[in-house]
Amino acid sequence: MSQESDQLIQRRTNLEEIGRLGRALYPHSFRYTDTIDCLVKTYQGESGETLEAAAKTTITTGRIVAMRSFGKANFIELFDGKAR
Repeated sequence: MSQESDQLIQRRTNLEEIGRLGRALYPHSFRYTDTIDCLVKTYQGESGETLEAAAKTTITTGRIVAMRSFGKANFIELFDGKAR
């Protein structure tokens, strides 16, 4: 089988598993804890050590508008319609 066929089979299997778990296959809503604007205002200017020490888990929404890779570090730019 080709890699594309294997990928489609895996995606279908994953979708079936989500259904078996009782989750909506195509949910019409999404809950988030913070907006991008709120996260930027809260953490802008903080050092890496401070951010790692905080270790806060957050859920946000947005569209990926840029991806950059610098060696082992990767950066994703999100846009939620109001802020980046």
